[in-house]
Amino acid sequence: QKGKGWKKENFWETSGYTPSPEEIAALRAYRAPADLKPRLNALLALMKGTHAFHNYTSGKTAAEANAKRFIVSFTATEVREYGGIEFVELQIEGQSFMLHQIRKMVGAAVLILRYGRDPASSLQATWRSKRVHVPTAPPVGLLL
Repeated sequence: QKGKGWKKENFWETSGYTPSPEEIAALRAYRAPADLKPRLNALLALMKGTHAFHNYTSGKTAAEANAKRFIVSFTATEVREYGGIEFVELQIEGQSFMLHQIRKMVGAAVLILRYGRDPASSLQATWRSKRVHVPTAPPVGLLL
């Protein structure tokens, strides 16, 4: 569902960043590989359940009870095109979320799918007590 005032031709205006014409052309030329959705859904399924998401927000440690969150479901539902650019629609259901947690969950998924050799162990490393950097996905395209 589109938010109030949402217009696909003005998509970048609210982000504070305007891509160059070359960047827009590259985005429009890119097409998701056929195996993306099944690979992404396999990774997102690992996030279901209760985990210590202390690395997905700031100011929390793994030992804090309120760093634990329960994810009911997290799935990639479809690939959609807006203004010639493909987006993957994700649906997440959980009991509660911390600041930037969803953006960091998406950032972790992108990083692991792009560079991870073992998705399960890469993801599990973010739930251990050691503090690790989890990238934050940009807010552009995020509709809650």
